[in-house]
Amino acid sequence: MKKRFAMVFQHAALLDSFTVFQNVALPLYERGIKDEEHIMSKVSECLELVGLADTQDKYPAELSGGMRKRIGIARALVYQPDYLIFDEPTSGLDPITASETLYYMTQIIKDNTATVITITHDITTIAQLGQKVLFIDGGKQVYYGSYQGLIKSDNAIIRQYFAG
Repeated sequence: MKKRFAMVFQHAALLDSFTVFQNVALPLYERGIKDEEHIMSKVSECLELVGLADTQDKYPAELSGGMRKRIGIARALVYQPDYLIFDEPTSGLDPITASETLYYMTQIIKDNTATVITITHDITTIAQLGQKVLFIDGGKQVYYGSYQGLIKSDNAIIRQYFAG
């Protein structure tokens, strides 16, 4: 079951001693894929999806935080998971880089068959990334429904969250 899931971690979780190519290809190697031509093709395709086709030979330390996050996205997509989980996708990014990352995420969501689950505290990203919102407070469901329903909610916890 866990092979059907891919995770994009908050801090990308790239291996510093691996090149971008090796980081993105890692899930394929872990699944026993040995066809180098297939691996090269999939890695190139996924790097192209996140706008970083020219970074294959670089190391994570040579990349910006936003680029590392997008490499993490490419790595998650490389084996075409059924479920894709984004953990705080814009955390720690400046507004321009966050917007760029969100752009690539929305393109992936539109073009991908995976169910996407986004975990975030950033209210501004919710409307762009999901059809349904699950608002949890203290481990309990407070709201489940559309983003429009969320912003119209009269729930005190949700109102406080929006008020900052």
